Amino acid sequence: MVGFCGVEDHARPLSISIIGWLMIIAGLFAVPLALIHVPLSAFGMMLVGWIATALILGLALAYLLIGFGLLRLKRAAWVAAIALLVLFAVNAIVDASIPGTHAKMLEAMKSTPLFSQQANRPAPPEMPLALKLLPISLLAIPLWFLIRRREAFE
Repeated sequence: MVGFCGVEDHARPLSISIIGWLMIIAGLFAVPLALIHVPLSAFGMMLVGWIATALILGLALAYLLIGFGLLRLKRAAWVAAIALLVLFAVNAIVDASIPGTHAKMLEAMKSTPLFSQQANRPAPPEMPLALKLLPISLLAIPLWFLIRRREAFE
């Protein structure tokens, strides 16, 4: 039986389908964020304005292309998904290791009208590094499934 995107249902592992659809959903949700000019943290730098908007739109496009590529079991999408998740993990580690990143983000959010009032509150106390790195472990889950199911892309 042929499923969505012209791939037989039994040929695509469920985990790859879930990752693909999550990437598509993330790509769709990123577009409105770009349009309201939310700031973006990239390797310790806080990006605002049109630079952040352009990068978020680029990420949205990447998410969509990778998501649809995963659903079609395209090897290039598999490689791109792994590369993007590793890039996000490295970015998160860099951001977590720089003190005051949250305070910098609150400062950057003041330039976004939708978030400016929330950003005027004082910055919370600095979290321990171990707690900052905890969310990074969530990136390991899709990475593990992508690597574990690589035979579906051969």
